[in-house]
Amino acid sequence: MDRIETVTMAPEQRRRAVEALANLIMRAEQAGAFAAERDKDR
Repeated sequence: MDRIETVTMAPEQRRRAVEALANLIMRAEQAGAFAAERDKDR
């Protein structure tokens, strides 16, 4: 990553952004767990 930029957000925008990021992380973890479980039986 070459540079990090900050973005000014209203509290509600920040809350929605954090919630969306948390959902994305949870989905990635679930996908990883699913793949690991699937590959375990191979």
